[in-house]
Amino acid sequence: MVVESNLEREFKFDVDPQFRSPDLEKVAGGVHALPEQRLVTTYYDTPTLRLWALGITLRFREEGSPIPAGGARGSARRRGAAAGKWTLKLPTLTTTAPTSDAGSADRWELTWKADGGRVPDGATAVIRGITREEILAPVAVLAAARRRWLLQEADQPPWAEIDDDLVEVTSGKRRGLTFRQLEVELLAAGSDPPPPRVEAVLERLRRAGAREGGGSKFALAAGLDGRAPTRSAPAGTLGATLGHILAADAERWFEADFRLRVPGADGDPGRPPPEVVGLAFEAVARWRAHLAAFRPALDRRWVEPMRADLRHLAGILGRLRAEDAVVVRVEARPDARGAEESAELLALLTAERHMSALDLMETLASDAYLAMLERMDRPGDALATGTGADDPARRLLRSALRRSWRRSRRAIRRLGPVAPGQAAARALRVAYTAEACSPVLGRRADRLAVVAQAAAATLTDLDDTRSAIDELHQLASHPSMTPGVAFVAGRVTGRLEAESIDLGRRAKRNADRLARHRSADWLR
Repeated sequence: MVVESNLEREFKFDVDPQFRSPDLEKVAGGVHALPEQRLVTTYYDTPTLRLWALGITLRFREEGSPIPAGGARGSARRRGAAAGKWTLKLPTLTTTAPTSDAGSADRWELTWKADGGRVPDGATAVIRGITREEILAPVAVLAAARRRWLLQEADQPPWAEIDDDLVEVTSGKRRGLTFRQLEVELLAAGSDPPPPRVEAVLERLRRAGAREGGGSKFALAAGLDGRAPTRSAPAGTLGATLGHILAADAERWFEADFRLRVPGADGDPGRPPPEVVGLAFEAVARWRAHLAAFRPALDRRWVEPMRADLRHLAGILGRLRAEDAVVVRVEARPDARGAEESAELLALLTAERHMSALDLMETLASDAYLAMLERMDRPGDALATGTGADDPARRLLRSALRRSWRRSRRAIRRLGPVAPGQAAARALRVAYTAEACSPVLGRRADRLAVVAQAAAATLTDLDDTRSAIDELHQLASHPSMTPGVAFVAGRVTGRLEAESIDLGRRAKRNADRLARHRSADWLR
């Protein structure tokens, strides 16, 4: 059971062993010392450090009695009895992997109270798609003496905690290493301090000798460089370029996978928020676009199962995304004269979404899905034999982009605002293919991607609005629909129908711009 889920916001500093903490009373509004702690922290990962590659850390921490004089040194047998706590730290949507703990960092923390030695089921469920068949095992153990202070305005809850850690690596690649770090963590439950107050505290620490950019404790103990591994720029050969594109697609999906599994505030893992669903839908759409565009150079035995699995995922995520779009549009048009009825209408729409979310969770737990992830994680298997992997990539990429753009142009001219969903899908394929090709094909591919994205955005908005209108019409026959709720639904539908007229004009204008884009000259 998740006992805590919160956004961690902290600033980290390296300090020398002789560092003396400055007086922060005036700039912080008040400082209150807490009892010193002895902490023993064990970091877990797979043998190939799959969690670290995505900016994720998993740790078990024991909090013992206050540490005696003599520092952090001490064996596990001499530690006092301590309650154990597991913490899984995940990058936020704005903190894209690969990431680092250095400097200012925002990460989500999921915490479980449990004994050490066995990772809680709730934690393994979140990272199941990343670890798969690899075993989680201890990578490093740290012992720390921690001094703590709360920063607190008068008669207000504390707004930050400062932790001063003297750390020794007791197990790991750099066993015996000692270092000292400061962490200033803004407390989610505290009062919201004005930015000048926060900056004043940080500046006072800098003047006292604290150096911004304290590295990850795990990275230091494990002998890493403080940053998760990054992808190298694509080489000019076909094999290296396609491998780079597919590896980026895989990383993008793995970043979505663990976010889809994160439980909500009520502990229910079946309710991924709309922004995460959108991230996952885009990741699948990119995969499908690239598999279609570069199909001539890919091994059919690898591609066909991937396409089938991704089509299934796209169907579920598409339903979820469409249902979110309906909810967003209803929430954005509240009816002041029918607040209760509006709430009932949203409850009906949310119930439909929950069923689709349960379908997604069932898919993520299936053996077929985990097998797809294994294929996805080996993009080197995708290239067909005899394709000339050492040949320059430019010719194939130009041919792939030309084919994608021509198919999109035909679809848009035939469908356009008449069938905006299908036209948007074609425009997105052009955008994603052009973005993948731009490192090799240059600025003209970038410009085509921008035009295609604009067309796809307005076509998608039009399609979502029309889908919301259809959904609200269908709800009119729902058994639990009362006259008051039906009236509110009708008013919202009328507003959406009026908006769809203007959306249709803009969608046609952007779609025509893509269809007329002068790409053929340089794509030949």
